[in-house]
Amino acid sequence: MSQKNSKMENLIKNDKGMSIVTVVVAIGFVAILVSIIMISSVINFRMKSINVYTKDSFYSAEQVLDEINIGLQRMVSDGLGYAYSSVMENYALDDMSSTQKNEHVKAEFYEYIWKELGVDKKDGKYIVMSSTDSTKGLYGLLKPATQWNSTNSSGAFLRGGEAEIADAEGNMIYPGKMFSTKDNGVILKDLTVYYKDPSGFISAIRTDIRLVYPNFTFSNNNIPDIVDYTLITDTLLSESHGNVARGNAYKMGIKGNSFAYAVDTTGVIIEHQKNDKKGDIHIVATDMNIVNGGITNSEGSVLWAENIELKSGKAELGGYTYVKDDLNITGKNSNVVFKGYYTGYGNSANASDTSSAILVNGVDTTVDLSNVKKLTLAGRAFVATSGAENEESATDKEFMTGQSIAVKSDQLMYMVPSECIGTTGEKHTASYSNPMSGETYDQLKKDTNGELVDYNYQPPRLGGARLGDYIDDIEVRVVRSAKDDKRIVTLYMAFKDEELANQYFAKYYNTNGNQYMNKYLKLITFPTDSAGDVNYLKVDMAGAAVKGPNKGDGDSQDYDLVSYRTGVIGEKISESYEETYITLSDQFDAYCSLLSPDLYALEETAGVLIRSGDNKAVFKNLVDEEVLKDIGSTTFEADGLKIQFIYNANVDHMAKAAPGCNLIIANCGVDMSAYTEFKGTVLAKGEIKVPACDFNFIADPDKVEQCMLVTSDDEVYKVSDVFVDADEVEVKAVVDEKYDDASLDKLVKFENWTKNVEIK
Repeated sequence: MSQKNSKMENLIKNDKGMSIVTVVVAIGFVAILVSIIMISSVINFRMKSINVYTKDSFYSAEQVLDEINIGLQRMVSDGLGYAYSSVMENYALDDMSSTQKNEHVKAEFYEYIWKELGVDKKDGKYIVMSSTDSTKGLYGLLKPATQWNSTNSSGAFLRGGEAEIADAEGNMIYPGKMFSTKDNGVILKDLTVYYKDPSGFISAIRTDIRLVYPNFTFSNNNIPDIVDYTLITDTLLSESHGNVARGNAYKMGIKGNSFAYAVDTTGVIIEHQKNDKKGDIHIVATDMNIVNGGITNSEGSVLWAENIELKSGKAELGGYTYVKDDLNITGKNSNVVFKGYYTGYGNSANASDTSSAILVNGVDTTVDLSNVKKLTLAGRAFVATSGAENEESATDKEFMTGQSIAVKSDQLMYMVPSECIGTTGEKHTASYSNPMSGETYDQLKKDTNGELVDYNYQPPRLGGARLGDYIDDIEVRVVRSAKDDKRIVTLYMAFKDEELANQYFAKYYNTNGNQYMNKYLKLITFPTDSAGDVNYLKVDMAGAAVKGPNKGDGDSQDYDLVSYRTGVIGEKISESYEETYITLSDQFDAYCSLLSPDLYALEETAGVLIRSGDNKAVFKNLVDEEVLKDIGSTTFEADGLKIQFIYNANVDHMAKAAPGCNLIIANCGVDMSAYTEFKGTVLAKGEIKVPACDFNFIADPDKVEQCMLVTSDDEVYKVSDVFVDADEVEVKAVVDEKYDDASLDKLVKFENWTKNVEIK
């Protein structure tokens, strides 16, 4: 028994030993795990702290570049001012062209920048910083608080990637590579910005800096726009066909601005080409007639006209087109494609010549609006009664329709329905047609006691609507037959207002269609949205229109009605366009007087209301004809330039242009048959006529400006003396608007930016 007890005690002792070991091992593992967690937390905390410091120090380095940026902007602005003043003070400006002046300004600008930053222009280096002089180089542009503080060893210091050198005073200079380019300014290469904060964290940014040369230009006279114009005529631009059959299509290219009182081109294509510097401006003060040819207004170019008529030709309007009156399409197989911005801004409700519309008066016409960027038609078509003899009233009156795009056959819709003429209903005594003979009209007045129309009648063509819902009066027109002088009388509808005219057209068209439309309109397409509907973001019309046809079976209903602008409730539609009309009409008048877009500035300068006189006479407003008369007709050459003056009291006289001219000024017509390409400016009071062949007008501003400064052989006059207020000719300097005082930051650009680069 004692032996068994002894064995049991040994087992108990061994079991207690094993438990103690297990506990010790477990405690060890827990301690190790806690240590690992604590170490990881500390490392994570330190990493986040480092990240915060790194970000802070990086943004501090970026702030250093901001200070350099501001300083360089000021330097560029001061450099341009210095260069301009230097040229004005040190050169005989009247003997230099604007090109020469611009080159001198650019050279002086570069010289200034090199002087401010450069160690030695020949070596192509700029000063980054000096070890002894904190005012030198880029380092000198930093605020004192940003510069290196040796007390606490923090702040900014700069390097340029070049070995340090000694300047003339023996100071050690840190330089960088620097060079100038003809068109892109001054470039500072490989600038490295280091910034160390008080905690010892350092960040670095490396970049190139480009100091942009602004688009700075001189102008030699107080009429600077003339040199940008390749042709100006107060009368007519046309071509002389001679024995060449009319109908041949020629191409008249115009590169540069142009002004013509009128354009009449039979068989000529006028192509408006985009200028390298800016969109060309082409102004036609009255009618632009294109026959058997076409017109292309290229993207970026601007065309102003009072009225455009295209006869049996093609028009591609891809730029900006502003028309006060109508685009009238006549002849056969004309095709008009809209690819740009077309604005018909005339919005009169009672005068067709100031109500802008598109008129299809020719057969088999195609109008493609599918790619138009914006179409605005602020007016409507009017029914014309040209040559009519109105025996019912003292003055003629045109008839407004409900359409902004109209076809010739549409005018039939606006004749009073014959069912409504005379006494209708049970008391109907006679049937009248519209139009009618003069004798029938006299009988109608007698039978109805002057009450010619029953406004309460509901003709079938209005689908149950009363005639009086749309009109409360009629207009009578009487014409006489050319054959036998017999009278023909037509009764037209006089709508109560513009909105009712629109509603009438929509009602009539949806009920009846137009069985004659296919004869005139081959196809008309509109821009569509993603759902395939007309995109009204691109179309804004005062009146209605149609689109189609959808099928080619000749059915009059193949065309679909296109809605019209509803305007503001309680406001006439025309009034919603009024502000635009006033603005654009004034701008057009200003262009037609002194080639300026600002009418009020012109009026303030002239001291009179330009509208009160002949505001469509650029030659008359620019040229002093008495001076031209004193000079007489002469041609002379100087320094590779050729100038021709022509004087003739008869404005209809056609004078021959001398070959090889850069500038022609004539107070009569000019025959350009000596050229197939004219490079320069021709300024004429009379007609400018070109030969019937491919012909190009090309502006040459530099040459024409040099011509203005040419003095006659006897040194009695300069070419510029023939212009009004020639004694006020002065030098002007213009900085491109994108580089004005509000955007100097565009003159300093950081390129090839790299952050946290290797610290050397």
